[in-house]
Amino acid sequence: MSSYKMFVGGYGQEEDEAIQVITYDFKKQSFKKLLAVKGIQSPSFLAIHPYLDTIYAVSEVDNGEVAGFQLDSQFIEVGRQSTKGSGPCYVHADEEGEFLLIANYGEGNISLHPLQEDGSVETCSDVVTLPIVHQEKNSHPHTCYPLGDQDTFLVTDLGQDSLSLFRLDRNQQRLIHVHSFELGMDKGARHIVVYQNRKFIYIANEFSSTVSVYRFNQEKLEIELIQEISTIPQDVVIDNYCADIHFSPDEHFLYVSNRGRDSITVFQVFTDGMLTFHDEVSTLGRWPRNFAVTPDGAFILVANEHSDMITVLKITSDGTLQQLPDKYEMIKPTCLKFLGGK
Repeated sequence: MSSYKMFVGGYGQEEDEAIQVITYDFKKQSFKKLLAVKGIQSPSFLAIHPYLDTIYAVSEVDNGEVAGFQLDSQFIEVGRQSTKGSGPCYVHADEEGEFLLIANYGEGNISLHPLQEDGSVETCSDVVTLPIVHQEKNSHPHTCYPLGDQDTFLVTDLGQDSLSLFRLDRNQQRLIHVHSFELGMDKGARHIVVYQNRKFIYIANEFSSTVSVYRFNQEKLEIELIQEISTIPQDVVIDNYCADIHFSPDEHFLYVSNRGRDSITVFQVFTDGMLTFHDEVSTLGRWPRNFAVTPDGAFILVANEHSDMITVLKITSDGTLQQLPDKYEMIKPTCLKFLGGK
């Protein structure tokens, strides 16, 4: 594969081309803009419909919204609905193409939106407030991570330092809270990935600049912390906030972005779930809020929010990262989604 096609969202204003479709051709070392849309403020996170040419974007504003766009020769809006909360920061389209799950960071709730057969967004069918574990803290959900084909989802709560398990009831069009786990104070659980066998959970902690590794028993509703590993050197004195986390396609490596140190840290993943430091490299930009691994595992593209650019890192044969000079300028990019990727 020599060219990759992706969607990009960011913190642009309504008059900006805040959502774009671009390609990256690594042989030509160049980017190209194919399509763009205006009219939506701060579309900071995107989701792709599992089988339609439709994408969804949250508008991360006080009165949060979610909008759907069909892709043809241009963006065609197919519904815009209130998310029933402020500051929506994450949207997930379920694998059946029937629902959107949205994390409203400011409101502390998760909203559920049915999708019509043509992919258009319906009004919210359920709103679930996350459990309060610590009365003195506000709830700030950050992700809705699917656990495969079981209609179950994990939700990280950065404010409450907790992880909640929900089940989707498709017939009733609602979310049912199953269980919540306390994760330890002041870590700031942000983004999450789960090993393919569902035995291990990896959480990027925004405030502690660490990755927490948990052994997960879904049947018994138990988690066990087996490792806490730093994403930056212990002797470095810098304000740093972890943001995004992804596996390599073969799950042999785990990548985490550092905002402040402005780098990607690479960990090797072992079969017992444990991690070991493998590499760290600058993203050649500032504040890497989000990044994406190409579906073939050859490159990482990084959304550097504060330097208004997307940069490229090559994944070498031994798993280390190599900086490339290629870049794409865009106002405050924050989310990258590859077609054919996750």
